[in-house]
Amino acid sequence: MITTAEIAGNSRITPRALQRLVAAIAAELLGTSIDKVRASVTDSASKLAIEVSGPLAVAPLGQTVTLPLTQRLELVRSELAAKVTALSGRAVITTALEITAAEIKKEGRVK
Repeated sequence: MITTAEIAGNSRITPRALQRLVAAIAAELLGTSIDKVRASVTDSASKLAIEVSGPLAVAPLGQTVTLPLTQRLELVRSELAAKVTALSGRAVITTALEITAAEIKKEGRVK
């Protein structure tokens, strides 16, 4: 059996791939589509600084919410950093999150 240590070479994640990874994770956490999310990643000595902007999916007015908006955004920010670190293998040192709009989640019809 060949182990990884026996194979010569290196592995590298391109800046574009990191940017798309961050955008995909952010879109999932914000409850929106990836095409509405903008991500910027700065890599310095394998430590990442992340900036994300996009809309946040919110419950319709009058519906009970479980977390205040500020707590929810803090949760999104920390989960984003944790997931990016887990998937990329690089430490996230800063995460900036800008919400550009609120998207009202529409409930689907029961069939």
